Amino acid sequence: MHAIEQPISRSLYAESWLIVWSSCWLAVLFVGVIAVLVFGWPWLLAVALPVFLISQGIAIAFAFRFRCPACDRRLLVQGFGPWHPARKFPGIASWIAVALDIARHREFTCLHCGEKCAVKA
Repeated sequence: MHAIEQPISRSLYAESWLIVWSSCWLAVLFVGVIAVLVFGWPWLLAVALPVFLISQGIAIAFAFRFRCPACDRRLLVQGFGPWHPARKFPGIASWIAVALDIARHREFTCLHCGEKCAVKA
């Protein structure tokens, strides 16, 4: 198992939580769209849209900083190629699943090479 050491690990851990935060705001945004269509309540959409856009923009900008210690490819950038079969998160191989693994367990399986790595935050 490879390890990502401090201070990079702390930044990666914070970035992972930012991605989880942004994903939660995406869910609130979808609920806000339904609230506007069904009930005519625009306030939820008016709050969720800018919070989601700003947090996701920051998360995407910082996602390019982190590389897998095993294969040296970018951890949180998915690309278009095939992913390693070892990368499973209820059947999903994506950068959001990698971020969720880091945030919850402080370890992840690289979606490019399939190596397990620990984040020493």
